[in-house]
Amino acid sequence: MEILGLLLLKLLVVLFLGNQFLYQVQVNTKLLVLIMVKFIRQLILVILGIIPIMLELVLGFQHVYQVLDNTKLLFLQLAQVLVFILQIYLWVSQVHRDSKDLKV
Repeated sequence: MEILGLLLLKLLVVLFLGNQFLYQVQVNTKLLVLIMVKFIRQLILVILGIIPIMLELVLGFQHVYQVLDNTKLLFLQLAQVLVFILQIYLWVSQVHRDSKDLKV
């Protein structure tokens, strides 16, 4: 009878510990799910916060490229003006040389 009582006590302890274990697993699972939901929420907020920053960076780089393109166009126009001035100088030199040849 004592052995049966000990076995019954052991069975009750195992059942109690099993229930405690299951309860703890359920609590831990709920906490884990809550932590995951909070993490996902924070991640979404971070992503939503990064999007405007990324857009500003893209617009900033676009502005820089636009300035570089405008600068490139400015240098091309300056080169065209210099070529035009050089052509005028060469034409004037040629006319001056031709006029010297005619005087002699």
